[in-house]
Amino acid sequence: MFKQSDAIRDYVFPIASAEMQGDSVAVKRVLGTAFLIGSQGFALTAKHVIAGSEAERLVAIFALQSGGWFGYEITAREVHSTEDVALVKLDGSPWKSFFRLSNSVEHASCKYRLFGYPDDATFELVAGNQAVVRPDLVYNEGYVRRRYTGELPAIQGTSFFELSEIAGTGASGAPVCKITAPTWDVIGIYVGEKINDRATSVSYAVREESFRSWVPGILGKSVLEESQNVTV
Repeated sequence: MFKQSDAIRDYVFPIASAEMQGDSVAVKRVLGTAFLIGSQGFALTAKHVIAGSEAERLVAIFALQSGGWFGYEITAREVHSTEDVALVKLDGSPWKSFFRLSNSVEHASCKYRLFGYPDDATFELVAGNQAVVRPDLVYNEGYVRRRYTGELPAIQGTSFFELSEIAGTGASGAPVCKITAPTWDVIGIYVGEKINDRATSVSYAVREESFRSWVPGILGKSVLEESQNVTV
């Protein structure tokens, strides 16, 4: 369960293509958002966040209270066969997550909260002659507009929640959590937006029920089972 001494940014983090420079991280580009589950340094994200980055060094970056960054290299990754979901392993992560998969079925009007790292909140500082990329954590909340089962243009998978609010590019991979739950129960993973013929947008999350039973080879058990090892 989330405690007052915890910080959300210790559990929800940006995945970036980056270089480690001693204890600091030189970010090349931010790919999206991920969140820790369980107690072994595993995290869930959207599949398209890491797609095409096989040749790049991926790093999970966390903000330090001193104002700098610390990075954990992503040492393993695996993608879901059908849904826009991926699991990554962080090297040496010491944290146990308070996020758990909901193991429930939600419908329209379910209220949710979301934390992520959208592109429009990322900025650059200049240290000497070198640009320093700084993602910033952003809060979003809304309600499920409807359940949707079927294909969507440019979005992988077939099992979605249509959401009331746009979180933005870069928030892909963020946990969508029930507000009413006493713990941080994840009902979905944010996967993107689409623009309709009237140039208005709606956003989507892949439903947790479609991937909770997934057993990645790098984990050896279902992601639901691993997520039950929450902090208390």
